[in-house]
Amino acid sequence: MFPLRSRAWTLAAAMTAAALIAALLPAAALAQNGKGPKQPGQLAVELQPKTWNVNWEHSNGTVSALLRGPDLDEIDLSSIVLIGTDGAAPPLDPLRARLEGNHVRAFFAMSEAIGTLDTPEPGEIHEVVIELMQGDELQSLTFDIRVVGPGGPGGPGGPGTPGSLNLAMKPDVWNINWEHSAGNVIAFIRGPNLADIDLDSIVLVGTDPAADPLEPLRARRLRNHVRAFFLKSEAFATLDDPLPGEVHEVKIVFELDGVETELTDFVRIVGPAP
Repeated sequence: MFPLRSRAWTLAAAMTAAALIAALLPAAALAQNGKGPKQPGQLAVELQPKTWNVNWEHSNGTVSALLRGPDLDEIDLSSIVLIGTDGAAPPLDPLRARLEGNHVRAFFAMSEAIGTLDTPEPGEIHEVVIELMQGDELQSLTFDIRVVGPGGPGGPGGPGTPGSLNLAMKPDVWNINWEHSAGNVIAFIRGPNLADIDLDSIVLVGTDPAADPLEPLRARRLRNHVRAFFLKSEAFATLDDPLPGEVHEVKIVFELDGVETELTDFVRIVGPAP
């Protein structure tokens, strides 16, 4: 037989444990059924294009900030601004911003975006901030862009250094009327190790995150380049709501000796305004 005090302590401990289990069971059931407290998500930004040219001072194109993550409908579109590395430059308002399904996209004038950087030189990396209000919270999202241009190590269409592959889209001016075109866009890949490119792996990736990678109609390897042909109407459909005057980044992705590789080029949109 236990002493009375010992039995009382044992009964109290058992009751405490039972109460703790009873309190935890509902929370565990909620978590198991996916109905527990909402987990905090992470908002992320991608700037397109991610290489900025010093010649943009005279450009009529646009830079777009692509925002993905939770609670996009809580973003105050009028609060979105771009902040560069020049402390004297005021925050830059977008030309327009809109919510589309699973992302928000804000468009900034290229000539104004390059003006937010502190004396950019080709080859430099600058951290750009996109600020916005999401609900009652101020969000500051960062993205690194690379500066290219005359006299520098690189530019649109690839790194531009000896011994590397580079891409050129022909034509590099895309018309909004291509939605009904039967013509072709051609991706030219030049550089070393062309024999190591798996022609069957080549795809085109545009700026619309909802668009599937586009397979070419055909791809050929010639002596000094690889050429992939895409239908104009299908290539144009990979872009995210393109408007005249905008510049969109286009990627060609493929396997090079078994390693996934991507090259980028930029296309300018022309045509009558919708």
